[in-house]
Amino acid sequence: MRWIAAVVMLLMSVCSCSSAKDAEPADASPYTCIPPARPSAPTAVQKRIAVIGDSFTGGSPQGGTGDKRWTAVAASLLQGGGVDAVMKVEAERGAGYVAKGKRTGQVFADKIPVTVTSGDSVVEVFGSINDASATAGQMAHATCDTLQNAEIAAPAAHSVVI
Repeated sequence: MRWIAAVVMLLMSVCSCSSAKDAEPADASPYTCIPPARPSAPTAVQKRIAVIGDSFTGGSPQGGTGDKRWTAVAASLLQGGGVDAVMKVEAERGAGYVAKGKRTGQVFADKIPVTVTSGDSVVEVFGSINDASATAGQMAHATCDTLQNAEIAAPAAHSVVI
């Protein structure tokens, strides 16, 4: 359960900081996490979070099922913390960066076009124990491709890799 709390804290911090694209005075430092003063109350912006993973993400005894699944718990905790967050989850048993999922035969990179959109605030990739038999070279290539494709699909999103 500690890792669920860690994921939620990380997502809350990523979702709550202002991004470089937010309107800010010309003299503001690009590295500040303090939002610029706004003349009126800010409107709530929904944070869209794309999550790609394996059975720990999609539902299993280890990652929980139904409303006990870690993604459902994280979404609920974010909402309770005042972050208007919606998660789109694409997960498959057996899937990884290199390992093909048991249902569709897809790897994580294959799931990007149906999961990640340009308006996403966060793209999270969770996995993968399923890649235990992959070589270091296979993992390096597949991980790089996955993260580059996610960045192309959602260039303004923060990446979270677990």
